[in-house]
Amino acid sequence: VNLLKDLGGKENLAYLFISHGLSVVKYISDRIGVMYLGNIVELATSKGMFDHPMHPYTEALLSAIPTTDPDHKKESVPLEGDIPSPVHPPEGCKFHTRCKYCQEICKHVTPELRELEEGHYVACHFPLEKKQEEEQLRRLELLGQEILKIARNELYLKMRYLDVALSSLRFQMDGEIGSIGT
Repeated sequence: VNLLKDLGGKENLAYLFISHGLSVVKYISDRIGVMYLGNIVELATSKGMFDHPMHPYTEALLSAIPTTDPDHKKESVPLEGDIPSPVHPPEGCKFHTRCKYCQEICKHVTPELRELEEGHYVACHFPLEKKQEEEQLRRLELLGQEILKIARNELYLKMRYLDVALSSLRFQMDGEIGSIGT
């Protein structure tokens, strides 16, 4: 691997390196293409791919890379669903049977490889950039709902406190009015 890297730098060679070892690919590659069932689903610089994956399959692959760095915690993105047949792939996006972001269009229309950032191409109807923003909005909405729930509970407790205080005041007043009449 070091020899390939050295030759590429010294002799200005280009080579196609096919591997499932993404750590090695990151080490020796300037550009990376991720394939799923024979089709490129994402193509970007090594840095762009690892810093900001845009295809759900790439996201899952990168999350599966083991790390020994205790400070670098990443959430695993499991792939669920049926693995389609490479001989008889599904209609539409080939990854839709395993994609957690799948929508109806994914089942019928094959996404085109589009340049979403300079030099970063993705074949996905719903690239991760949008999903990350949507996930942040969803989390903010949940946080807002939680804050509202806490505020309602505090308001309820204050109202109960006032109700008890008012009842106590009425009781004291009833006692004072009763003692005046006797």
